[in-house]
Amino acid sequence: MVAPLLVVMLMAIVQFGLLFNNMSVLTNATASGALLFSQGRSFAAPYTSAVSAIRTTAGALNPSNLTVTVSVNGTTCASDTACQSAFGQGGVPATVTVTYPCPLVFSASTLQWLGINTISFCPLSSTMMAVVQ
Repeated sequence: MVAPLLVVMLMAIVQFGLLFNNMSVLTNATASGALLFSQGRSFAAPYTSAVSAIRTTAGALNPSNLTVTVSVNGTTCASDTACQSAFGQGGVPATVTVTYPCPLVFSASTLQWLGINTISFCPLSSTMMAVVQ
């Protein structure tokens, strides 16, 4: 009677810890990319540099699952040329958003067997903004 409750509580603690760790890593990687991207007027490849910094800083997260979106002054740019032209004279906001799928430690079928309804995908998202230098 008590064992299933303890198992469920243990699973919840492990899942929360994993999500918290992934969110911390994701936020740190997004901040690193936003800082580098905001200084992009001095780089030949600001978009590529920012995405590379995010993927490198993300560490334990699977880089192929990261989705990076950058914009300058509200205009989304997905290439170095587009970002360079959007920077203008500087002083405009540069926004970097990174999303990553939530990893489930335990399969959805295991959780359903225990009577817990869950979703198999919930994206973690982090957004940082910096002023273009």
